[in-house]
Amino acid sequence: FVTHNAFGIFSEYSHISRRSGKPKIPYPNKKVALRAAEAMGKKHGVHFSIYKCAWCDGWHIGKNAQNKIKGTMHER
Repeated sequence: FVTHNAFGIFSEYSHISRRSGKPKIPYPNKKVALRAAEAMGKKHGVHFSIYKCAWCDGWHIGKNAQNKIKGTMHER
C-alpha cells in the first residue's frame, strides 16, 4: 500500500529543506539517522521519520502531518 507521502521521496524536497532551501544533512547510515531522529523528537516533542534519499544516497530526517504525534517513535 503506497500513500501520497511515499512519492515525496522522489521530490527535490526529499533532499532540500523547504524552509532554508539548503540540502538536508545526509546521515551515513540508517542507524545514525535513527539516533539523530530520536534525539530531535525528544527535543521538539514530535516524531521525525528517516528515509533513504534518492538524490544523494544518504539518509535524511523529515516529518509530515501524519507523524507529528508526541511520544510516538515508530519507523515507517
